[in-house]
Amino acid sequence: MNRNFYIAQNKPNIMIKNYYLRNFAALIFVAISFLATGQCVAPTPTSSGITITCGQTGTLTASGGTTYNWYFDQAGTQLAGT
Repeated sequence: MNRNFYIAQNKPNIMIKNYYLRNFAALIFVAISFLATGQCVAPTPTSSGITITCGQTGTLTASGGTTYNWYFDQAGTQLAGT
């Protein structure tokens, strides 16, 4: 049984699940276990907007990380620059 789990940053808890299958006719119990391997996912970035009009400039700033990606869209699918 393969499962993919995504764990939020700063919450790297992984749970081991145990399942028990019972065959009533043969009175057999089988224990099945799997270990979920977590893949940490960075939290969704947040931003606050600025309003500029034609001919004006705006300044974007970031802090707290090592690499920053700027996106054209809110979903973060159209990279504007790094």
